Amino acid sequence: LAEASLCQQRVVPRGLAVFYPIAVVAAMLLFLYADLGLAATVAVRMTTVAGERQVGPIFSFSLLSTILHSWEGGAYFISVATVLMSGVWPLVKLGMLLVTWHAPPCRLSVRRRSLALKVLDTLGKYSFLDSWFLVLSMSAFAVEWSAADGSGKSMALQTNPRLAFYAFFIATCASLILGHVASEYHTEVLA
Repeated sequence: LAEASLCQQRVVPRGLAVFYPIAVVAAMLLFLYADLGLAATVAVRMTTVAGERQVGPIFSFSLLSTILHSWEGGAYFISVATVLMSGVWPLVKLGMLLVTWHAPPCRLSVRRRSLALKVLDTLGKYSFLDSWFLVLSMSAFAVEWSAADGSGKSMALQTNPRLAFYAFFIATCASLILGHVASEYHTEVLA
C-alpha cells in the first residue's frame, strides 16, 4: 500500500478511517461556533442589607467582538494576530489534517506528510494559549468589593461563561487529539 493515502493503510481501522474526517469537520464547526458565538458575559452582583440584586449583563465578549474592539481601539496588530491565530489557524490546521489523512503519496509524499504532521503537531499546541487567554480574560473581570464596616454590603463583577466558551475548549482538545491520531498512524505506517 505504498501508493495509498494514510486513511487507506492497513494499520488504520476502517471505522477510524471513516470517523476521522467526520470528527475533523465537527471540530471545524465547533471552532466556527466558538468564533462567532458569545463566549462570556459579565454581570454586577450587589448585596445590601435589603438583599441581593444582579444587574446585567453589562458586558459580553466573543472572538468577533474582541477583534472588532481591538481594531476600533487602534490595536491593529492584536486584531490581526487574533484573526490569524484564533480564527484562521485552527481551521487551516484541521484542513491540513484532512489533506494528510486523504492525500495519496503521489499528491503528498510520505516525507512531506511527515513534515506536515510534525509542524501541525508542534504549532497545534499553541492553540492552548488561546484557551489560556480566554480564561485570563474571564478572570480579569472577577472583581469583588466588600464594605469594611462589616455591614455585609458587597459588589462583585461576575463572569459567566457561555456555550461558545466550552465549544472552544472542546474544539481545541479535539484538534490536538486528531493531530496526534494522524501522527501516530503515520508513524506506524513508517515502522
